[in-house]
Amino acid sequence: MDARLQHLTTPDKLRLYFELWIPNQPKAAIVFVHGLGDHIGRYAEFAKYLIGKNYALCMYDQRGHGRSGGRKAHCHSFNDYLRDLSQVVDMVHASAPGVPLFLIGHSFGGQVAINFVARYAKGVRGLVALSPNIEPLIKIPGWKKKLAGKISKVLPIIRFYTHAQPSHLSHDEQVVEASRSDPLMHWHVTARLGTEILKNLSGIHRLAYKVKVPSIFMHGSEDRICSIEGTRKFYFSLLVQNKEMKIYPGFYHELLHEVEREKVLVDIGNWLNNQIIAFKRIARADEEGHIYEKEAPDLWRHVNNDTVDHRT
Repeated sequence: MDARLQHLTTPDKLRLYFELWIPNQPKAAIVFVHGLGDHIGRYAEFAKYLIGKNYALCMYDQRGHGRSGGRKAHCHSFNDYLRDLSQVVDMVHASAPGVPLFLIGHSFGGQVAINFVARYAKGVRGLVALSPNIEPLIKIPGWKKKLAGKISKVLPIIRFYTHAQPSHLSHDEQVVEASRSDPLMHWHVTARLGTEILKNLSGIHRLAYKVKVPSIFMHGSEDRICSIEGTRKFYFSLLVQNKEMKIYPGFYHELLHEVEREKVLVDIGNWLNNQIIAFKRIARADEEGHIYEKEAPDLWRHVNNDTVDHRT
């Protein structure tokens, strides 16, 4: 197992901390994008699960988060996050060539991942969106949005608290208590970052028509941070045929940190396996000259595209 814990430098000279695991013969590669105020140190259990399934895996702290450089919870433009992800994807493609690459994005990371696959793709073969930030449940009056927009131009680094609470993350009390004392987590955004997030969200539903990769959306029914209805709306707007949505009754925002998170891990693993099988079928048919472009969607189609309630 090739494991690397190091930094890469962005074109604007920020250092992004990442952890990269490359098995000898990975069956696929995964890039994980964490949420707002979050960091990859909280996802060791998820990393262990994926590595144990023989996936190449890269997790990185987004700029202004965790061990990466940059002012905390700040950016110049939302596109900064897309450029960073593009650089990470290129690195993973080079480190694990010849295997399909998937994006897994949680919360704000889901927002970033959706934008990326809709606007750039860059060889990404599938998207897993966990409680994606499509419609935040914390409503901001219009006048406050306008004020924040003006402030972001003059005093962009002024901080605003997000009003998200540790108790909103999970039913697991250990997770809640750990998040309260975690020095690498933060619960604020700068005026510029807040404005850039809202600006991007104002057009995010239009991106549903541009997503062309197999996608699964996963959301807890009791999420108090990101709207499950916003996720449903986006999901039903997707034109891609290979799509799926799973709803976890009673789960809060952080599906990977919930008490019954094993259900989520199994569902992610099963979905990835299905996509890898389809990818191999397409590659084999293409080599044999038996596939035409118009036939490809049928090979990618999942047996069940409907919204699913995940119940025991």
